[in-house]
Amino acid sequence: IALWFPEGVAQWKSNLHPWIYEA
Repeated sequence: IALWFPEGVAQWKSNLHPWIYEA
């Protein structure tokens, strides 16, 4: 998904995991 911003993967994952696990 983040082929054009590999460094951003860790950032969006950090923001994605919290609400995904709490959903």
